[in-house]
Amino acid sequence: MSSTNNVPFKPREKLSALGPQELSLAELLAVIFNTGSKQENIQLLAARISNNLEYLQQVVVQDPELIRQQLNVSQYKAQQLTAVLEVGRRLFKPAPKQNFTSPSSVFKYFGFLHQLPREEAHVLYVNIRQELLQHELLTIGSLNTLYIEPRQVLANALHYGAAGIILAHNHPSGSCEPSEADKIATEKLKEGCQIIGIKFIDHLIITKEKYFSFREQVFFTAPQ
Repeated sequence: MSSTNNVPFKPREKLSALGPQELSLAELLAVIFNTGSKQENIQLLAARISNNLEYLQQVVVQDPELIRQQLNVSQYKAQQLTAVLEVGRRLFKPAPKQNFTSPSSVFKYFGFLHQLPREEAHVLYVNIRQELLQHELLTIGSLNTLYIEPRQVLANALHYGAAGIILAHNHPSGSCEPSEADKIATEKLKEGCQIIGIKFIDHLIITKEKYFSFREQVFFTAPQ
């Protein structure tokens, strides 16, 4: 068999030029395997395995030997395919939904914010049970200045079909005290939410050990 069997062919070029969504399953497998075998070139091998799509969709295999026997491939390629199937299973396993029913749950979620050198505003878009639909970084400011555009927040809330929003931003200074700008932005968002029928749940100002909740209008110390 010619050594050209082990030379990568056009699916890799197609992947780079057009993206993975434009490749057939056989082409994707060819990219993964890269080379064929003494009995089959890469095109034939990828096409044959892609014809076993129903088997690959149904099976949850942790033993490469079972893949090797079922698909009649080498041990190395069985290991490759087993690893790919496991990666896909982990990536697309439904994650438990984040639920934000209290200021402390929001603070815990945003525990990373206190480490940032500049102010960042983040928005959580939630459903009626206050489960996370989408988390967006709204804007990045300076050391002590942050501009929040209510129109963008409200437009995104409608886009995601959110029942409510939660705003959170950090104070690198370490003080939870809301500024006048924080108060004005909060009031504008609350008014906008009322107009379009979306619940404004809370706005948190976050530091390393404390947070301020506009909903509660009180400072909290983070639990140890």
